[in-house]
Amino acid sequence: MTVSANYAWEPNRDQVIKNALHGLGMLHATASPDAHQKAIGMQMLQALLLGLQKRGVQMQCTERYAQSITAVTAAVPYITAPADTTDIEKGATVRSADGLTEANIDRITAAEYQALTQKQTEGQPTQYFPEKTSTGAWRIYLYPWGDSAN
Repeated sequence: MTVSANYAWEPNRDQVIKNALHGLGMLHATASPDAHQKAIGMQMLQALLLGLQKRGVQMQCTERYAQSITAVTAAVPYITAPADTTDIEKGATVRSADGLTEANIDRITAAEYQALTQKQTEGQPTQYFPEKTSTGAWRIYLYPWGDSAN
């Protein structure tokens, strides 16, 4: 028997509702919920999740975001994270333009980023500094900044 260490169970909303109805014995194992059952299941799921959030349970989803990095065109180069980003994780990777190699990059503090004297240096990024702006948007400063060859 082969066991995968990389298995991730990530059901969608309808699968969660279907599994709950099966577990409660309200739906035969081979049956699928109808529109009415799905609507009631969705209301119950929303109520459950809101209840957990009110108790302080963090609801989160980790997503991988791809951004092309080109030659430096600004005084202090950065990339902007998607508008719905709530936090930037400590671990990050950078992938080569051809997609064949990937390398880990280290998160640095604001003080460490400010201490860098040549922020426009180009090359394979090895460090990043995430900054949340006053508007709530995230900027990600890479060092060195990736050029079109990296």
